[in-house]
Amino acid sequence: MRKVLFFLFMLLSAAGLICAPYVLWEFSVPFETESEGPVSLDVTLDGDIIAACYTNGPNEFVWDSGGDSLISSPDTKVIRMNYETGSPEILEVIDYGNLFNNGIKGAGFTDNGFTLSGNKVDDYFRDGVLFINFENSYIDTTEYIGKTYDQSYYTGGTKPFYDRHSASLVRHSGGAKSSYSETFIIGSERNIIFSYDPYSDDIIPDSVSTLPLINFGISDFDIDAENNLYICGIIELSDGSDFRTYYMKLDQSRNVVWAKFYYYSAYPPAPHYTYLFHRIAFTSDGGCILGAWVDEDRDFDFTDYENYIVKCDNEGNFTNSIGPYNSFFSFLYRTGGIPAPDSFIFRRLWDNNITGITWNGINFEENWAESFEYSSIVAPMLSGFVSAGVKDNSLYFFEYSYRMGNIEDSSPLPDSAALYQNYPNPFNPVTEISFSIPETSAVNLSVFDTTGRLVRTLVNEKRTYGRHTISFDGSGLNSGIYFYRLQTDGRTIDAKRMLLIK
Repeated sequence: MRKVLFFLFMLLSAAGLICAPYVLWEFSVPFETESEGPVSLDVTLDGDIIAACYTNGPNEFVWDSGGDSLISSPDTKVIRMNYETGSPEILEVIDYGNLFNNGIKGAGFTDNGFTLSGNKVDDYFRDGVLFINFENSYIDTTEYIGKTYDQSYYTGGTKPFYDRHSASLVRHSGGAKSSYSETFIIGSERNIIFSYDPYSDDIIPDSVSTLPLINFGISDFDIDAENNLYICGIIELSDGSDFRTYYMKLDQSRNVVWAKFYYYSAYPPAPHYTYLFHRIAFTSDGGCILGAWVDEDRDFDFTDYENYIVKCDNEGNFTNSIGPYNSFFSFLYRTGGIPAPDSFIFRRLWDNNITGITWNGINFEENWAESFEYSSIVAPMLSGFVSAGVKDNSLYFFEYSYRMGNIEDSSPLPDSAALYQNYPNPFNPVTEISFSIPETSAVNLSVFDTTGRLVRTLVNEKRTYGRHTISFDGSGLNSGIYFYRLQTDGRTIDAKRMLLIK
């Protein structure tokens, strides 16, 4: 664990000195070729970082249309580092050469190493997707999708998660055999998380279409701790004349739990509006939040202030929103929330601002918004993110972190229930947790680890109004971050984190 970093971080937090996000560290790696850039990042809870970069750019092939030959194609560079001590240490920088002649697209850690993914053009200039698994930085196995004559596949990149291995979207771009498309979500371990075959899958209700779709597009996806899958995107109906945007939840067996479909058209039939759902992240109550565009003035202009972050309940129904914003969202990532409150970061498409929000079970709260001039790609972390970009002919990396929850407050009993920061924090092995309730209530105070596993229930009974203090003994537990959550009468009030150091 990152003991030094979090020890300082939590001491400052408990003293009330940290009230806003801040950059923990930054460093640069000078260019080795004229054109380079970061493409994908992945981060582990133990502080390992992998960055996939292109060199000798651009990150795609250039070919001579008259001679049907490659003029240039990018090389692949991998940078591995660790920041467990609180400052980054470069472990290795390796140039792997021309692995992906149509661009490196993703990097993700595996149990025994890492996987790179990208697009590779064959002799007929059809795209295929190449996955290369590395152990100890050496190529172990490779897998190429798209070899056959009538299929062409491509991947747009890898999605990182703060608490699990990353995953990639792979799309079938059509071919001589059929115009109908397949779509896959493939984990960094090269496991199939989801696949859509228009001739065998039946996840589209008859009320939307009874025929195979021309295109089942996935714009974004997320996976919760129970392996439920949340996806959103656009479908193109079989006659090619109509589109729908959708979001849905699928269970562990990939059966539909719920699915919602809306018109995506410049001229939807009255009284409907045009929608577009392009970002999704799950919430700890079994629902999700969406990056959504709603064409409220019916002019089909994506740059109007008509973009929202929308909360959906555990049946997929709209319940709340925050916004509006003037553009789509380039990403929407979870950065914590097991247990609640759920925390997220997002960036609008056409600016450098990254915003941090929480969903407290009732409302959204916009906690901070900062502009990052040299941030091009981002990987979420617990309560923060790592970013990479280009600055002064160098690959530029930094970590941004923020404290969750309020600083301990010794003010009189509030009008509503409140949960306070534990003291001492960090602790070894005993700490005290206090909470206040304005009336007699059924109280549940529980402790969880970073995977969401229940560690201990401290209170599960009715308590009278007033302030209560509970002792928590961490003997027998490993050092690390733990969360404690307060619920009254079944409603989540707040959750905070604490650090056990032995």
